Amino acid sequence: MHEGEIMESEIYKIHKGTIVHRRLPPLDVRIVAYFLYGMGFLLLALSLLLSIGVARSPESHRVLLGTVAVASGTVEAVYRSCTSVCTLFCAWGLLRHTKFAWWFTVMFHMYLWADAALSSPASFSRYPLNMAIGGAISMSLFAWLWYRKELYGVHFAGSRTKK
Repeated sequence: MHEGEIMESEIYKIHKGTIVHRRLPPLDVRIVAYFLYGMGFLLLALSLLLSIGVARSPESHRVLLGTVAVASGTVEAVYRSCTSVCTLFCAWGLLRHTKFAWWFTVMFHMYLWADAALSSPASFSRYPLNMAIGGAISMSLFAWLWYRKELYGVHFAGSRTKK
């Protein structure tokens, strides 16, 4: 690379008459964040369709770790809209490299995984492929978050490396 060339991951913006240098997040961070954005917007569209009555759940099921039974489209729409807002927040925070968003993403997706596992154990026998794909996506996300914890400034006791 020659002096004065712009790298692919760098952006220069003109803000109020001055040139501002801004680095793009790494490619893997952008891929995960855009995947979460897509999931969040799909869940938001689903909640809209559920709330106006175009779509409906095929059967009642339990959410919030099995404590609440969802039997109507309105309750399902509220639940899906809350999960979509949380997913969109995860994507937004991961793109901005905030430590809080890393922790929130870990906790929220642990909740989603536990909710799917504990709330509807019959789903494992009825939809084994869907549950396997969802579990693989969740485990991949956890593995990626663990791999990128240093990027977000997350350190655990005894895991600090000497520099």
